[in-house]
Amino acid sequence: SNPTPLMYYKKLVNMLEANSIDVFFILMPSPDLLLLSRENGLAELDIIHERVVKFANNHFPNVDFINYRESNIKWEVNDFSDRGHLNHKGTIKLGKIISYDLKSFVSNSK
Repeated sequence: SNPTPLMYYKKLVNMLEANSIDVFFILMPSPDLLLLSRENGLAELDIIHERVVKFANNHFPNVDFINYRESNIKWEVNDFSDRGHLNHKGTIKLGKIISYDLKSFVSNSK
């Protein structure tokens, strides 16, 4: 409901793109991914994904969206410190995956 954060994101994305910097949005994993999938709550995950992607595509149509919630990553409950944050083990795992993805992107764009 507050347009100020959206305004700042738009300003930031415009500045980065004006300087030829590739911008990606990342949907981070969370333990609800594990809990809901075990409880057959996958429809809730689809709604979350749909809303976030729709929002990003509506406001930033030229920005690629990377969804680490829907990847082949084998997330475990002990990768998270709470319902919203990765712990040290989880950040190391995600960092390696992002590093690999960025290296792939750079080598494919040459």
